[in-house]
Amino acid sequence: MLKALQHFNKKHALFNTDTDKLLLAVSGGVDSMVMLHLLQQLDVPLAVAHCNFQLRGAASDADEQLVKDYCTQHDLQIFVKRFGTKTFAKEHGFSIEMAARELRYGWFSQLCKEHGYTKIATAHHAGDALETLLYNLSKGTGIHGLQGIKPKRDNIIRPMLFSNRSQIEKYAKEHQLHWRTDESNLENIYQRNRIRNEVVPELEKINPNLENTISSTLERLRATADLLQAEVDSFSESAIEKITGGIKIKKDALQKNRHSLLMLNEILTEYQFNFQQVKQIEEALTSI
Repeated sequence: MLKALQHFNKKHALFNTDTDKLLLAVSGGVDSMVMLHLLQQLDVPLAVAHCNFQLRGAASDADEQLVKDYCTQHDLQIFVKRFGTKTFAKEHGFSIEMAARELRYGWFSQLCKEHGYTKIATAHHAGDALETLLYNLSKGTGIHGLQGIKPKRDNIIRPMLFSNRSQIEKYAKEHQLHWRTDESNLENIYQRNRIRNEVVPELEKINPNLENTISSTLERLRATADLLQAEVDSFSESAIEKITGGIKIKKDALQKNRHSLLMLNEILTEYQFNFQQVKQIEEALTSI
């Protein structure tokens, strides 16, 4: 599995062992404990960050203690922060899932600035990418949402995306790693849990090799998205002018482009326009 991780890192240029300093998001679950164990074996500076969202009482504290104990045993730098997640969610009108995301990535960014970490590593695997794809599809999405979870985004890397849940658990057992199971993942109170516990098992009845199939599909979709972005960039160079507070798009250039709706959508998504609004704009332009 270590060789597979090294190959995945080289293929996607996730981190450089000579120049990068990694901050690992470790929850205490099997995915993140395996990621930590694997990356320890590489000659790269790293530290651990553990978020205690205080959502599961004593169980959350036990997760924290497990990660602390492991880091003490292996002489690893660890940062721990406890969050009032429910209060934060209520104050900002967020779901618990969104609140936890905002809190953890905000803290991770702060740690990077204070201590010079260049990359944040999370333990998302192929199953998480599948769930993200299905979630985005159910909500409505374009080519970007169809990419699932990317191997890297800005300074966030996902070095475990090459693996699936069964491979991770097998590795953990073979190396006698200890981990904690979040029992709330078995409950369908969160939308992603419902996809994981109800939708994915039904799809696996159709295709038992679903995770591997979707991983291949996502790879092709990411390549397609790269091609699209290259086209958008080329169009933007000649047809878009930056102005104060926004952009100016040349109407003639847009109308001559046979993929005008797609181009307009890709350009305006950055400015928080949804697809229906973009269609209305495109229809208005063609009627002029």
